[in-house]
Amino acid sequence: MEKKKREIKIALDLGFLVLCGGILYVATFFLYKVYPNLALAKDFLFSNTPYVNILWLADLLVTLAAISFVIYMIKHKKVKELPFYAVMLGVYYLLKAVFIYLTPLGNPHPSPGTGLTFLPSGGMFPSGHLGTVFLFFLFTLDSKSKYWKGYFIILTIFEAVAMILSRGHYTIDLVGALFIAYTVWKIGSEHFKKRLIIK
Repeated sequence: MEKKKREIKIALDLGFLVLCGGILYVATFFLYKVYPNLALAKDFLFSNTPYVNILWLADLLVTLAAISFVIYMIKHKKVKELPFYAVMLGVYYLLKAVFIYLTPLGNPHPSPGTGLTFLPSGGMFPSGHLGTVFLFFLFTLDSKSKYWKGYFIILTIFEAVAMILSRGHYTIDLVGALFIAYTVWKIGSEHFKKRLIIK
């Protein structure tokens, strides 16, 4: 009976993550229909760094981070915390779905849509790429392994650099992602983690 309850708990929390991801997908898809012809914003780092077409690298880093985090969970026996991780990621994606309408910014990439082609292009603030990788880093803070913490913070830095150089996100999108992801993780850790992890 306990095993079945655990399975239901995992399924529900993963379902929440998928639902929030779906809401973000739909919100991003319709963004330019609600706000057509969005103007591009000025960005200090864009004006002072060269453009390098490495949006593919930013996508690759997120994929690598996700695969690496699954390995981390298995290796360090953190699967029991999977519901917590899923809910925190889901909440972040849900907030992003709201914020892209509150702060509609034009996509600064010279050729929007050249990243992961199955994902709709748009929805700048905050960065989903950087927020996801940074959350993976935050999830490892309770680990004794300095390797994993260092690994994910390096991926976070590389992701931010790739996004700026490829013009995949404005600087404010990246700064916002760090603050929002940290807030989601902090509140979740202090108030909801004990109820979400599998006993």
